Amino acid sequence: MTFLSVRLMDLTGDEPPHLDLQGRTAQVSAWFGLNAGRLETHVVEKADITRERRRQVAAEALQTAERIDEAAQDYEIIGRELSVDRVSNFK
Repeated sequence: MTFLSVRLMDLTGDEPPHLDLQGRTAQVSAWFGLNAGRLETHVVEKADITRERRRQVAAEALQTAERIDEAAQDYEIIGRELSVDRVSNFK
């Protein structure tokens, strides 16, 4: 997770990147929140954006990805429930 967090901050600009962590975003986001401050020193300096701002944008990207993961899980549950209802209707 260390490499992922540092790399995410390295690649982050003013706009949050689109992330797809395939349902694991909540774990990554929690770890990132606890450790990003100390990892920030390993991020390559850029003139156009501060390390602090890159950490904030990376956190925003993780929060967005977390909401997307939650929605995907909800749709999966809904799909399963609809399938069960359809099967029971045919019996």
